Amino acid sequence: MVFKKLHNQNYPLLICNVWDVASAKIAEKLSFQAIGISSAAIATLLGYKDGENMSFSELSYLVKRIIAKTKLPLTVDLESGYSRESS
Repeated sequence: MVFKKLHNQNYPLLICNVWDVASAKIAEKLSFQAIGISSAAIATLLGYKDGENMSFSELSYLVKRIIAKTKLPLTVDLESGYSRESS
């Protein structure tokens, strides 16, 4: 199902927050319809405080790995959009 259509169901859309491929696979096994990628969880996993302290390339790498290993639609917490980063 298209992610946008999941918001127009007769019952609530429950999204499981994930931080790596293993947690995304658990969300799939638990029959979640979608996943959210938590910036705070990924920052903590990589040893950073939340708030755009990790590079966008680090976030992007993990997001791409999760996308490659799950069929669930997802939303990504981009914080402020990394708009101050020039690379």
